[in-house]
Amino acid sequence: MENSKNLFDIAVFGGTQGVGKHCITKALSQGHKIITLARNESKLSDISHKNLKIIQGDVESQEKVDEVIKNCDLVLNSLGGWNDVCSKGTAIIINSMKKYGIKRIITCTSLGVGDSYKDCSLFTKAFIWAVISKPIADKNIQEQYLFESGLDYIIVRPTGLVDKPANGNYITQGVSGGTIPRADVAGFMLKQIYSDEYLKRAVSLASV
Repeated sequence: MENSKNLFDIAVFGGTQGVGKHCITKALSQGHKIITLARNESKLSDISHKNLKIIQGDVESQEKVDEVIKNCDLVLNSLGGWNDVCSKGTAIIINSMKKYGIKRIITCTSLGVGDSYKDCSLFTKAFIWAVISKPIADKNIQEQYLFESGLDYIIVRPTGLVDKPANGNYITQGVSGGTIPRADVAGFMLKQIYSDEYLKRAVSLASV
């Protein structure tokens, strides 16, 4: 997927922190235009850029999601949380994308979701069950919505996220655990804008 200028109007969900916020800053640095939905706009007060538009609102509002998506070219989805926001929000995003004819959505979930669970080390499986079983369960539902959406989805399943500088050294095969900087996940997601390598697939990601 690319246009003549290789630049896009990108809708970002989950952009006030973590991987999503790194997606915003990196995409802006590359020349893309960003529109993002934020319940708390102050969380983006440290980013000042003419190509950033922030709409105040909640991802569980179809009206607000429509406002974000109606003029975009593609979607970066990095929703996260301990309730069911990932599945509910993604369902609403999918509805909006279909309404406005937007096809590509690149979504960050997690190692341990779907068939990647079988690849996890015993330590990683124990961590999932003991600590993050609820969000993983919701991300399983989230991914199923994407699989059934008919959209051009790409799902990125990073291992343990850490706040370290990006180094660009990561693997997509044989991922069983470990960590990866959030900035590297964002960089990988942005590369998928131009690549069909993982189109309609899920790919695991970890630092080397």
